[in-house]
Amino acid sequence: MRKAAALFLVGLSPFLLGWLLSLGMTTIFAQMGAWFYIVVGLAVLTLWMVVSGTFGFKGSKRGMALTMLCINLPALVVLVLLGVQELSLHAYWDNAVGQLTQFFYLPLLRLGAIVAMWTGQVFWFYFGAFLLLVLSSWLGCRAKDPVKK
Repeated sequence: MRKAAALFLVGLSPFLLGWLLSLGMTTIFAQMGAWFYIVVGLAVLTLWMVVSGTFGFKGSKRGMALTMLCINLPALVVLVLLGVQELSLHAYWDNAVGQLTQFFYLPLLRLGAIVAMWTGQVFWFYFGAFLLLVLSSWLGCRAKDPVKK
């Protein structure tokens, strides 16, 4: 139970990273090009992979699924909230929830845009970023403890 809670808390870390990146975008990172945001996104995905592999549940497919659920549950909830805002309301909420949902995927938005560049909606960029998070946590689980049939 303690391990699941720790993975869930790590899953909340993009809120802080996105907030810090948002502050930096208006000050010290203002002159950085697209490559900077690609590097930031790759760093977040690497962190996601390392944490999933290091602190995840070991030994079975069920343990890998539980690891992926615990670490990616906040990302899924945020994606649903973003879907409501983008696809249903066509506007972001004008409160803390609206800002926090945007902060969550901010470090991965450039990579998500690369994955879903064929679309014209920002929601699909968020969805691409979510898929990258799930893929990196899966790779972390597989690299640390390969599941045998």
